[in-house]
Amino acid sequence: MEQLFHYLLKVNILWILLYLGYICLLKKLTFYRYNRIYIIGGLLFGLLCPFLSKVSWWQQGAMQVIPQGIPISYEHLVNKMSVSWSYGEAFTLLFVVGGVILAARLLIQLYGIHRIYQGSKESLWEGYRYQQVFHKIAPFSFFHRIFIHPESHSREELKQIMVHEYLHVRGFHSLDRLFMAFCCILCWFNPLVWMLQKELVENLEFLTDEQVVASGINKKAYQYSLVAVANNTKSIYITNTFSFLILKKRIMMMNKKKSRKIALTAYALLVPGFLMAGGMLTLKQMNPTLENVLSKSYAPLVENAVENSLAATDTLKNKKVSPQKISFSDDISGNVKGVSKSGTGDAVRNVNFAKDTSQVLDPAKKPIVYLGDKEITMDEMKAIMPEEIQEIIVYKDAKAVELFGEKAKHGVIKIILK
Repeated sequence: MEQLFHYLLKVNILWILLYLGYICLLKKLTFYRYNRIYIIGGLLFGLLCPFLSKVSWWQQGAMQVIPQGIPISYEHLVNKMSVSWSYGEAFTLLFVVGGVILAARLLIQLYGIHRIYQGSKESLWEGYRYQQVFHKIAPFSFFHRIFIHPESHSREELKQIMVHEYLHVRGFHSLDRLFMAFCCILCWFNPLVWMLQKELVENLEFLTDEQVVASGINKKAYQYSLVAVANNTKSIYITNTFSFLILKKRIMMMNKKKSRKIALTAYALLVPGFLMAGGMLTLKQMNPTLENVLSKSYAPLVENAVENSLAATDTLKNKKVSPQKISFSDDISGNVKGVSKSGTGDAVRNVNFAKDTSQVLDPAKKPIVYLGDKEITMDEMKAIMPEEIQEIIVYKDAKAVELFGEKAKHGVIKIILK
């Protein structure tokens, strides 16, 4: 679940930047088509960008790998960990419950549309195909169907409603609404995502109004029909409908002077900046000062290296065993050295080691050891000084077989010297 948390964090950071960029630079512009592309494209980029990292967030962390073959038991530590309620588990439960509630709400809305469709009849009016509804309802469209109660409107209003809703249908605006609803379910805890949904809905209406006026409909007559129709009755939120809530904004935007072409430079500033932010969040960062570390591992190789291995250990409670560490013994003091990004230091003092380490790995399931591209024995590997090692790469199971053939089915340890 930690990986999911990191994924959601990156997605929300990108979507917050997307929203702020829209509010600060684009909202007041009349380039509604470009605004739509910006919002939908930014949402998609935010969802997919974390997967573009060189290191997959599904990758499993590696257990300890000890080049000298001296095992330190971690089984006792894991078995004695106390189970308690954590903040991570609470967040997970809250995240799932909120998502389920909102998903259920969306399904109820979709079922409501289906019920209206079942109670309607397909009809034709002056070349426009629509679903005739037999009870009073606000006109709306959903994907390729338009739902209207024709008895509630005059002939002139019907003409303008048909043009308006057909533009929604032709522009696939319902797809935008459903995708945005999914984004709100995924990140329901982020208020700016809900505000971004509101901006998307408004922009779709601005875009459609602009196209209606461009089709030859009289602007004043169209605005009067909006006032008459929008306050007719309640509508289903997920659909494209005549909304009274944003009616004032729609009329203002229709009467607003068109933005100058020079304002398009706002997109030239926002888009590269947004892409750079995504790259900074996801690309693997390399530390040039990092030396003598296990820089890459694919999966645990030695899982039960505990028999005949060590004596007393302390019990850790409510702590996670740190992954991706490499340790070796100090011949003089008997201390165990730990290597991390910050350097080396004493990790554990006065640990009693087993004299016989030959049974740490099952003899029948020993991994293959490579020094560079040359295969070596376990004894040769133990003779390598830790100070000489630049990198140790551990392959396991299918990955090992894919790279080194069937002989590597029990794993591969590849050592790269400085």
